[in-house]
Amino acid sequence: MSASKDFSFTNFYQNSVMVMEPLERQFRAVEQLMGFYDLNDVYYVVSLYCGDRYFRMRLFDLDWTEVVYPGRRNNGLARDPLSSVRFFQAFRVQFIPNTLLIILPKYFQMFCQDKISFNHPVKLYDPLGKKFEIFVDTDEGGRMVLFGFCQYVAYYGVVSPCFLHLNYVGNNVFVHRIFSVEGVEIDYSRDLQAGGSNQLEVGSVDCEKILSS
Repeated sequence: MSASKDFSFTNFYQNSVMVMEPLERQFRAVEQLMGFYDLNDVYYVVSLYCGDRYFRMRLFDLDWTEVVYPGRRNNGLARDPLSSVRFFQAFRVQFIPNTLLIILPKYFQMFCQDKISFNHPVKLYDPLGKKFEIFVDTDEGGRMVLFGFCQYVAYYGVVSPCFLHLNYVGNNVFVHRIFSVEGVEIDYSRDLQAGGSNQLEVGSVDCEKILSS
């Protein structure tokens, strides 16, 4: 049985991060939120869909400092690491194949970095259970990076920029889905029995690249 059967590939879109501006109406509740929380600047609205038209929400300024919620009980929501992971665990990033790396979103690094071990490989599973082992580190600018995508690029034959939808499920494991820039999901099945190979030559790229000492 495939290891990916233990993971859900349906909850990539439960959480979202939106920018809320005072003079813009990106969604219907902007005015109510700005008024209720007495906000007069640009803020991030982070939402988590919990089912049956019910959302949980958190608000942050542009430095990712969480607002003080009126009348909030001391329930430790902002400090609860499981709560943080649930809000920020799924995201979309652009992948440019010739870089062989992706830069993780700032909010994921801030809230979930302590849930990933830098001393062990990171595992990626696609919807059919294909597993890849890559690496995690920080670059010179301190940004959290996943790198070592040589086999990944060769296996899927990725030659153009695309988007990866990643969902962190814990224990250094991500599940992922791949979409073209037009929003079309790839076919993950690979038929290597017809006398040919669908893999691309990746040349002499150093897959064991180290980003920091």
